[in-house]
Amino acid sequence: MNGPTLFSSLWIWVLLAGVTFAEQSKPEKATHPASYTNIFELERRGNENIIRGPYSEIDDRSMIAIRFDETKMALPSENNCRVKIRVEAFQTKGGDRDRIAHIDNYVSQQDRETDEGVAIAFKFDDRPYDGQNGRFPRVPDTILDPNRFEEKDVDQIEIHVTNLVTREQMVWLFKPRKLGFRAKTTDSFLFVKRLNTSNVEGVSAVNFAPSPGVTFGGTYLARKNRFVRALRPGIGLNATFLNWKDPTYDPDAKTYLPNTRGSEVNIGMGVQFSLFNNVLVFSYGANLQAERSRWYYGIGLSFVQLGGKIADEIR
Repeated sequence: MNGPTLFSSLWIWVLLAGVTFAEQSKPEKATHPASYTNIFELERRGNENIIRGPYSEIDDRSMIAIRFDETKMALPSENNCRVKIRVEAFQTKGGDRDRIAHIDNYVSQQDRETDEGVAIAFKFDDRPYDGQNGRFPRVPDTILDPNRFEEKDVDQIEIHVTNLVTREQMVWLFKPRKLGFRAKTTDSFLFVKRLNTSNVEGVSAVNFAPSPGVTFGGTYLARKNRFVRALRPGIGLNATFLNWKDPTYDPDAKTYLPNTRGSEVNIGMGVQFSLFNNVLVFSYGANLQAERSRWYYGIGLSFVQLGGKIADEIR
């Protein structure tokens, strides 16, 4: 084989390989919604998280964006539409499952009068796709905002995307969670140890005495870090009701008066750290009514949070 012939053969081979690669690189045309539907979580601070699987947790303050890629949708066959999209959503709370409306571009709700009262009617705006030059050249995106739902703090959100032509369907399940740091007020029950009492005459020793209280602070639920997520740490300011039996203090004599009783009300203020969503708590603070040896630390729990955790496990 001479030089020009070899060069021509190589050129033809490169050209054919390029055509083959171009054909293989074309977006795959599909009818199944899983091929051209993308779901995103839109965080309140502006981040977008693509949802990779059919089940996901989302922040309960986030919105859900449903976006369609028409470049991957099957074109009409002999003027017959092969893709017609219906978007439906449902919310579940306490075992009750209800349809969500309004969904922009896809579902609207209209109340209508009946003999038995007012009934809810849903209008579905299904979206066909017939190509770039057709009457319906694109399938519009839409957004679900859980903050606009009639029911708050729902247990689960379902999104169904269906191709009505082929009856192929993709379902996504979302569990709204209070992700990140969330402020809350909760109860506390501490066993308090009073500090530095051994060298102070007249003060009462407090050796892990039970003391109820209340905490204003918050807990942090990590989105991805499994270790931090398991710990569910928290921090806050704690007010504890103490029962310290110190005598009356004489500031002039700088001593305690025998056979007397000081303030009947003892309130401690301090910082509190918690683990496992405020189930286990640690506090360090000071008795505001004590004259001396006012510092203490406490270890305890929150009965409300513990009871809620037990109830969740039982369910």
